Amino acid sequence: MGNRPKIGIVSFFIRKNEKLSWFQKAVQESHRELCDFLEKSHIDYSDTTALSSGKGIRNEADLEAVLQKLEREGVSAVLVEMTDIPPNKLFLKTVATLPVPFALLGNPHPGLKSAPGLVRGSQLIWENLSDREAVASHRLWGVGRYMLHWVYGMHALHNLKKGEFVIFSDETDPVTYANYNFILDTLGSEIVSFPVSNLVALKEAVASKKAEKLLREFQRLGLHIELPENTETSGQLIEHLKFLIAFESWLQEDSDLASPNVVAFDQAALEYLRKCDLNPAFLTTFLPVLAQLEGRELNFSVVGEAEETLLFSVGMLTRVAAPNQAFSGLIHMANQHFFMVSSPWGASAFFAGGGLAESEALANVTVQPNCETHWGLMPGFEVLTGEVTVANLARLPGGKFIMQIGEGWSREITLEMRQALRWGQSWPKIAIDLGIPPYLLIQTLGSPAVSLSMKRFAKEIQVICEQLHLPMMSLDSERELKEFRNIFRMGRMEV
Repeated sequence: MGNRPKIGIVSFFIRKNEKLSWFQKAVQESHRELCDFLEKSHIDYSDTTALSSGKGIRNEADLEAVLQKLEREGVSAVLVEMTDIPPNKLFLKTVATLPVPFALLGNPHPGLKSAPGLVRGSQLIWENLSDREAVASHRLWGVGRYMLHWVYGMHALHNLKKGEFVIFSDETDPVTYANYNFILDTLGSEIVSFPVSNLVALKEAVASKKAEKLLREFQRLGLHIELPENTETSGQLIEHLKFLIAFESWLQEDSDLASPNVVAFDQAALEYLRKCDLNPAFLTTFLPVLAQLEGRELNFSVVGEAEETLLFSVGMLTRVAAPNQAFSGLIHMANQHFFMVSSPWGASAFFAGGGLAESEALANVTVQPNCETHWGLMPGFEVLTGEVTVANLARLPGGKFIMQIGEGWSREITLEMRQALRWGQSWPKIAIDLGIPPYLLIQTLGSPAVSLSMKRFAKEIQVICEQLHLPMMSLDSERELKEFRNIFRMGRMEV
């Protein structure tokens, strides 16, 4: 799945206005404005009005043809043009049977009655439908930037729902699916588990010469190797690259996965890999490079923790930021202005590049002994400066959830910050400035592992959360952070 959305366009025939030439002209002009805007914004669309000579849905036969076209063309979402108050029964049947989320779209053209049509459409939905996503449908007014946020948010949500959450575990300690009820119930996505021992067995079948050839290619692209000159560490590096090659082969030939959102290793799987002297960080960092060298996109992220809230956050950001992966790791203080996120399970080489292609970014990646001595080797780097979005799904008392979102900047990691590091020295790391005192994050975050992406995506995430009826709070607002913190200090947990 690429990140170029495709949406459907649906409209209704307003019979009472059939002979009003100025109204029909206004309908055509507003429709053309929408199509032109989508084309200029590089968004593909399925225009169902062509099924009725541009008039829109007139009856149930038209509706059936529209639904078949939308299903056939695989749209991510639908824009419903509201040019006047719609025919009640036909409108309700249409929005109740659309196969994907929709938004009602009004247009300020003076020849239309979009405002009352838009409000009446929402009224009909509120009073007659019980489907949560239908009730949450957005009202858009005119074409513009907010429409783009909605389109890309719905496209990301569509892919997130269709994708799998993949968890590697140990056969002696299998995945407990009840731990993922939020993902299963909210998204309807599939949780797929595999024994990690299968990957290790595949690794044994990879020839060392193939791994040595890949190492030479990575070094040609600039990868730094800072390891003691002994046979043991050299052998460990080759074994890690064999593991990388084995995973890539499994993914392409044996996994039967349609489109993973996240590939995770739970605690039992990590312990198994530790005993084998293998670090999944080599998958996280170098899989995107392998994919790029082969002319493919890698549309999922790899994490070394299988906690549900992290999987959801990483999967969501991966879909929003596609074709790039999400960065995830553990939070700690950098100084009084910034906080640091360091990843013990590695991060995509994309984050080492500052906008460069993954293969070119290898010049900024160094393989060295892990600061956690029991975990062998580690590919690490420092993320360069740029815009950043942080997202963290928090589980609250009573089984409730809230999405914590913030936008800010990644900052240069100074010599002083670098020298103060103990844990995470060799890990991929990023210093983040959200414009708030970092201690407030320590007091309010729902988990120590957070996810982030480069660029600003808070509005797309907001669209997704609204569609899922998922409450939100701003991590870049000192006022909201203090209010949230004080709710729990006062014992009021009804967020």
